[in-house]
Amino acid sequence: MEEGLSSDRGQSRISSPPEYLLRSACQANMSTNKGRILTTIDTSSKTHRAVICQELGKPLVTKAVPIPAVKNNEIQVDAQYCGINYADILRCLGKYQERSEPPFIPGCESAGTISDLGRDVTGFKKGDRVIALMRTGGYGEKVNARETMTFKLPDNVSCKDAVAAVASYGTAHMALVVRAKTQPSDIVLVSGAAGGVGLAAVEIATKVIGATVIALVGDDKKIALAKEMGATHVINHRKQDVRKEILAVTKKKGVDVFIDNVGGDMFKLGLRCIAFEGRIVCVGFASGSIPVIPANILLVKNISVLGIFWSNYEIKNYETFDMSVNTVLQLISEGKIKPFISAAYPFDKTNEAFKFILARKSTGK
Repeated sequence: MEEGLSSDRGQSRISSPPEYLLRSACQANMSTNKGRILTTIDTSSKTHRAVICQELGKPLVTKAVPIPAVKNNEIQVDAQYCGINYADILRCLGKYQERSEPPFIPGCESAGTISDLGRDVTGFKKGDRVIALMRTGGYGEKVNARETMTFKLPDNVSCKDAVAAVASYGTAHMALVVRAKTQPSDIVLVSGAAGGVGLAAVEIATKVIGATVIALVGDDKKIALAKEMGATHVINHRKQDVRKEILAVTKKKGVDVFIDNVGGDMFKLGLRCIAFEGRIVCVGFASGSIPVIPANILLVKNISVLGIFWSNYEIKNYETFDMSVNTVLQLISEGKIKPFISAAYPFDKTNEAFKFILARKSTGK
């Protein structure tokens, strides 16, 4: 397995905010088939390799740990790919909104083949290809997830594309469709448009909803990628007068929807560019700064500021969560969306992947 970066569409591009994939490097025979890593695991072993956060803010450790017992309502998956999300890094730094006490196995999405099932599981069988979602526990060769958090993959959807898409595109889809109720006639502004959720928002808004998208990026090297994913207009916020450009594109109306992945000054900028009765959806705060919202502007412009914490829907509104995941998988299967994967790291290079992400050197997943 390669030690460096692999690119699915040419060279790796610089990014913000990025997300990644991990390839499960099992103690097994490996072969490649159309970009997928096929693994054969010695199931007689009582341990499996996992990536452990032993202390917040410190390097992760890869080591053998006991294979987790499968509860009655759980499914165990032999992971082929694990997705790295920005939230995983924040959790390991102790800066995520949900705190995990060490030691714990980070990771919230893994895809592979079912190897074991709890006695109460009825909708799956051994050998099914699935994506498994969880709060933590995803960075392991053996991954457990509840039946309600496990989803069968369509035959033409790879494990790699599944982990690249479900969390990022699920968040973007819910932000645009459920929270902002975006219409084809809307003009959508996306900040952090070269990141995982940002690129997903660009693609869903344009290719699925049919809206017009203005993408905000911080480097000229990201412009082509944002356009490739569907953005009609791309603005380099480090070089251009963003408000002036937006008012020119919208004929002084402003944008109808603002999907903000960055927070801080970027949120303030978007607030100045929002149209009458516009909708702002706060997805994340990649800048590290949580904005304070002046309520008088909400009043004067009659605008709405909404939040999206995608994984919480699994607890609060499972029907909507289930719809979100299955919609994303169906859109991939139908060829309407294609997640951009800038790189895949070997399983034992998780720390290097984290560093690369924190240095803002990736695009997409």
